[in-house]
Amino acid sequence: MIRLLVIGLGLSAYLMSPTAHAAESHSSCPVTMGSDQTLGAPFGESKHWYGSESLAVMLPPGGKWGVTGPTARIAVKLFLWSQGFEPGMEQHLSINIESMDGQDVDAVVKDVTNARPINGEISAMLAGIDFPSAGCWRITAEYLGQTLSFVVETVELEEQ
Repeated sequence: MIRLLVIGLGLSAYLMSPTAHAAESHSSCPVTMGSDQTLGAPFGESKHWYGSESLAVMLPPGGKWGVTGPTARIAVKLFLWSQGFEPGMEQHLSINIESMDGQDVDAVVKDVTNARPINGEISAMLAGIDFPSAGCWRITAEYLGQTLSFVVETVELEEQ
């Protein structure tokens, strides 16, 4: 297991090609699925929430993230929320990444910052993660005494 304490600013935007889609998974990765259960105000409705008002994450649809380019590492944006979070408090966030399929873990957590939506309702913690390859990963976030673990799968993209 690797423990990464991440602090920083300026997350680069990672965009997936509109002509690509995620390849089907052939693994038995036990991905964590979000819920459409409402967490309460000010959290918005979504089918991808996981956690509670103390610490919640927006999970990828189907529990899978895709690679961003044919030679790129898998790069994703991870949004985490906590009731009472204010910009600047993201320095208290730490993220652990563990391979669940025996890979060496050289995932890189990029610049943790904060994000505020245009409507200004709720601020979030935002971290970029670069994964070394497709695989099955357990991510554990810790924030002000709260811990949240979930499993995601990273998959290669296929051109359409």
